Amino acid sequence: MVDNGERLALVERRTEELLVRLREVEDLVGATRSAVRDAPPATRGVRPLHLRSTSETGQEQAIAAEGVRPLHERSTEPERPGGWLPVAGAVARTAAQTPTKASPAAAPRPGLEDLLAGRVLAWAGGLAVLVGIVLLFAVAVSRGWIGEGMRTLMGALGSFTLVVAGAWLHEHRGRTDAALAATAAGIAGLFATAVVASRHYELIPTSAGLLMALATGAAATWLAVRWETQGIAALGILGGLAAPVVIGVGEYGGTVAIVFVATLSAAAVCVRFGWEWIAGAAFVITAGQWLAWLGSEPGTTEALACLVGFGAVNAAMAVGFELRRRADGVRPVAVLLLALNAFALAGSGWYVLGESVTWIAALGLVLVALGLALVRDERGSRAVGLLACALGTVLLDIAIGQVLNGLVLAFAWAAIAAAFAPLLARVRPGGLTEGAVGAGLGAHLSLALGHALTVEAPPEAVASAGTASLEATAAIAALAAVCFVSGRVLADRSPWRIGLDTLGLAAVAYLAAMNLDGAALAAAFAAGAILLAEVARRTGDRVAPVAAGAFTALALGHALVFEARPDALVDGSPDLIAAAIALIAGALAAWRCAVMVGELRTRESEDALAPPPWRELAAISWIAASLALLHLASISVVTAGGGGPRAQTLLSVLWGAVGVTALIAGLLRDIGPLRTGALTLLLAALAKVFLYDLATLTPIARVASFIVLGLLLLLGAFAWQRIRPRPLPDLREVPPGLQG
Repeated sequence: MVDNGERLALVERRTEELLVRLREVEDLVGATRSAVRDAPPATRGVRPLHLRSTSETGQEQAIAAEGVRPLHERSTEPERPGGWLPVAGAVARTAAQTPTKASPAAAPRPGLEDLLAGRVLAWAGGLAVLVGIVLLFAVAVSRGWIGEGMRTLMGALGSFTLVVAGAWLHEHRGRTDAALAATAAGIAGLFATAVVASRHYELIPTSAGLLMALATGAAATWLAVRWETQGIAALGILGGLAAPVVIGVGEYGGTVAIVFVATLSAAAVCVRFGWEWIAGAAFVITAGQWLAWLGSEPGTTEALACLVGFGAVNAAMAVGFELRRRADGVRPVAVLLLALNAFALAGSGWYVLGESVTWIAALGLVLVALGLALVRDERGSRAVGLLACALGTVLLDIAIGQVLNGLVLAFAWAAIAAAFAPLLARVRPGGLTEGAVGAGLGAHLSLALGHALTVEAPPEAVASAGTASLEATAAIAALAAVCFVSGRVLADRSPWRIGLDTLGLAAVAYLAAMNLDGAALAAAFAAGAILLAEVARRTGDRVAPVAAGAFTALALGHALVFEARPDALVDGSPDLIAAAIALIAGALAAWRCAVMVGELRTRESEDALAPPPWRELAAISWIAASLALLHLASISVVTAGGGGPRAQTLLSVLWGAVGVTALIAGLLRDIGPLRTGALTLLLAALAKVFLYDLATLTPIARVASFIVLGLLLLLGAFAWQRIRPRPLPDLREVPPGLQG
């Protein structure tokens, strides 16, 4: 039997054990609270007890039931060093099984009543308080109720009280919108108080007002970063930025300094969280103020300080978030803000500094240098660097356009365009950065081309071919060289390479048209077509076949328009040698294109790719070559015949003989397109005899034309019927002899 003394000793031992385990539980709970407090907000999954759902409470009860056992059921084994509790094990297992990120369905959407009562009323109240603070100064000034010092002090104390009260409520009474709105309104009120006290009433020195604004901006930035709320940034910082405009003291230098401090706060928040709409609003609000102050013609030192300060802060607001994250791309809003900032700095600096081109050039060089540094630095954002290079280059273009002129200006723009090609080759395809850098390349090519076509080599130079100046030739040649070199640098970017090669070939054609004339120009076009066909055959380039066809068309077109016009079929050619050179050159180019198309057709078939209509292209090339030679022969016959009825009879006979010969050749070699072309030519000869010869020729000439052409047509029909193979029998039906 156990006496009372032993029972008392057992109770004391178990009480000591409970105290030890209770201390362990308290240590565990304290460590858990520290971990939750130090964790970022996105990973905090613990909610207060009064906000937990029934399922969560039941889960915790189950854990407690599993982990905590009566003392008489516990093992008497000694604890391991450091100790552990079943409750701690259960909590650890539950934490390992529970996802750290709450499900989106866990937070129900607020209803209309919650939205109006909890958020709209709170922020409307904060805005109303801010407007009231501003109106306090306005009404007090107009009616003289209280002294300047007293109303300024009242505004400062009221604003400071709002900030302190809102911060205390937010930290100790839950994250409510009312607390945020009160804090934001107080911050904006402090900014307004600093402006009025230092600039409007001059109660305190400007330096003191600037210090007050600096402290307010630092506090607003710290709260916005700590609470991660856009309301503080919107109503607090942006309200402070707009305060000088509302109060009407935005044209003073001291006010601009205070606005600059508030802009620093906005920039810090934008760099931290990337709130692009705040960056855009801050730029719009502040740009008008410092631009208006620059319009009041301040000193050079003050103007430079304003330009450099606001330029750097606005750039940080635009792309600071990308720089901090080392992002691969740039947001569209950031691109717009950085571009607007650069152009605003360039324009205002040019005006304030006495139309100084040096300022624009210096700003462009700074942007290019910073951009290249970011591109070369592995820790920087290449996208931002490329964007800075593009903007800096645009500013350099403007400066160059103001300093240089003539051929040197065209060379400079072409060289800058060539410098963009390596930058474009290093950009990730398909992104916004590629579009920005590509726009820089295209813009400089357009500048060089536009300058050349309007100054050095206008279209009138083509009309007076052969008289182009050295400057015109050099300008177009430089443009073509830049296009070809840039195309080789961008060989892996098919769209860019195709566009550059196309522009370069067009420049070559324009260059030839300026410096050559007559048959020499047609021969030059044909030589270009033959060269491009060879390039296509050797390299498989996709641009070369199309360009070869285009140059062939230029050669034949020039011959038909100038050297061998269609009216030469009636009266003959005044310069048969020039016509022969032009047409033979065009025929050779067409023949070479036909051979090239045949080789490409075979290559595409071997590669099992979806080939272009090579068969049709080859047929067109052969037809073009044949018609060019036929046209030359026709002009030669008409010219030799003197251009009268006799010449037309010879022409009809020529067409008939060529048609019958081609028809027989097509039958013997079984070439369908050749037979089709021959029949077309014979029909054209027949139409000529009935429509032209019958109406215009002399009787003897008409008789000769009809008889000779008729005999040729009979010969062609006889050859067709004798040589044309019979169609294959239809084997789908059983012949009568095999039927049973």
